[in-house]
Amino acid sequence: MFAFTMGISLISFYLFVAVPILSAVSFTLYGIDKWKAKSSTERIPEASLLMIDAFGGWPGGLTGQKFFRHKTVKVSYQIKYWLTVVFNLICIYVVYRAFHG
Repeated sequence: MFAFTMGISLISFYLFVAVPILSAVSFTLYGIDKWKAKSSTERIPEASLLMIDAFGGWPGGLTGQKFFRHKTVKVSYQIKYWLTVVFNLICIYVVYRAFHG
């Protein structure tokens, strides 16, 4: 019973606390990077954007890409981005299965 509750708590915390916070950070970073791209200043590395997305900020990353029209055409980036989404979904599934048999 404790393992079941622990699994629900981890998933709930991740989905309802961590993902919204990381999504807000990711959305903001995409906006800043777009602004920096337009003003020809030092950019945010793609690896940093992808790392935030990989840790759970991918919904904000997707929203930021669409809202700011940023990083939507570069195929190599999109492949990496969508791999972060798949990674997140697999992690959620694995944690869920670990506590629910």
